[in-house]
Amino acid sequence: MKKQFTKKTCLKIHRIINEAIETPTLVLKCQSALLKCRKLIFLLCIAFIFLFITGCSFVPVSKEAITKSDQNERTISVLNNLIQVDIDTYHTYTQSIQASSSAHTQTLIAFRDEYKRQILTLSKIVIARGGVPPEFSRDFKGYVTSGYTAVKVKGGSHSIFQAMETNETLSNKYHNDALKVDLPGDIREIIQAHLRAAKTHLDSIKRIKHQLK
Repeated sequence: MKKQFTKKTCLKIHRIINEAIETPTLVLKCQSALLKCRKLIFLLCIAFIFLFITGCSFVPVSKEAITKSDQNERTISVLNNLIQVDIDTYHTYTQSIQASSSAHTQTLIAFRDEYKRQILTLSKIVIARGGVPPEFSRDFKGYVTSGYTAVKVKGGSHSIFQAMETNETLSNKYHNDALKVDLPGDIREIIQAHLRAAKTHLDSIKRIKHQLK
């Protein structure tokens, strides 16, 4: 019985393979459909990744920081996360500047330079408190936003500012989340100043994007 079942199964598989070979049009149709959907699938993947990033909160870091008994360690943890956010944003600005040919490129340069100053300010505080600031390179989140920015900047000036609007929205979110942590007063004032700058950037970028429509 077992041999008979095996033989019948093999014959059935052989017949299916022969039918597929004799009717290649089905395969070709499938390939054509996949090619047509490739761009849509790519865009959906980009959208999914950014929804994931936007949904990610600074709160997990904040919870970890809150459980630390040493306020200095807590402060260093929060500052290093903000430094990394600023580094990622700096690099996305560089991408946009390199692709931009509009009259508003100088605005992008000014905003990027402001992030560099913020990185230096926070890094000095971390070092003064005995910590080690992040290296000046992207983390995983930064590479994801870099991929998104790379896609958007190919669409011209309006798309460039659309990409930077997304990045500045994330920067605002992370700075707001950092202020949920119990930090020394002087550190809070610095983060609040950086948040005000991020809000100014976001408002300006939205205005320019609207002008470029």
